[in-house]
Amino acid sequence: MSDWRDQLDQLERRRWLDGANVEVWAGRLLLLMTGLVVIASVPALHPSPHDWIVIAAVSSVMLLVLAGTFMVPWTAPPGIGSVLFPLAVIFGLAALGRLTSAAIGSCYLGIFVLCFAYVGVCCPRRTGWLLLLPAVPGYVLAADRWDAYIEIRLAVAVAIWIVLAEVLAALMRRQHQVTALLEHAARTDELTGVGNRRDLDQRIASSRPGDTLVICDLDHFKLVNDTLGHAAGDQILQTFGATLL
Repeated sequence: MSDWRDQLDQLERRRWLDGANVEVWAGRLLLLMTGLVVIASVPALHPSPHDWIVIAAVSSVMLLVLAGTFMVPWTAPPGIGSVLFPLAVIFGLAALGRLTSAAIGSCYLGIFVLCFAYVGVCCPRRTGWLLLLPAVPGYVLAADRWDAYIEIRLAVAVAIWIVLAEVLAALMRRQHQVTALLEHAARTDELTGVGNRRDLDQRIASSRPGDTLVICDLDHFKLVNDTLGHAAGDQILQTFGATLL
């Protein structure tokens, strides 16, 4: 019988194999919402014809990335591969800032915060530090200028990004630990430490052809309780459970 830490590892692996795959859908939502925000608000900036061409090109690439995520089977944990979603957003905003005459990307610098929020919730720990490598130059390119004002804003932004990503990652880790503890408690007999009926039913349901089921019985156990008392019977059950573990 694995302890709760093993169940935590199994829980984190299983969440990638879930049909819903929340992390992937959250990444798709990040891409989609970024595109919708830009498309809905950019007409107010009165972009030039050249800017519209750049916007259309960037939007097309983002749509291709979004469509590509539906072609990936996601049958194995992508791990650090989840950073693809915020990376696509960062590169898109950097292109809007660098390639448009009006530096349109500078209007959407706040979306960088969403990228690091996504990383904190959906990616492995410390991924936020790795995302800084493209995020810092991407921020500068999106702003399309470098002066004291941008320098200060970037320093503040980096601090916010890292704190946000690390706090969210710590909270998610804590949530997974609590969930694993509750699962372990729900599936474990308190006296013996072995799996209970709920655990047995789950193991049988997940069994495959070729698996082996071993049934053990303690002979004359009622006689032990009747002659030596229930405390002695409990001790025997604990010893037997420790032997199985």
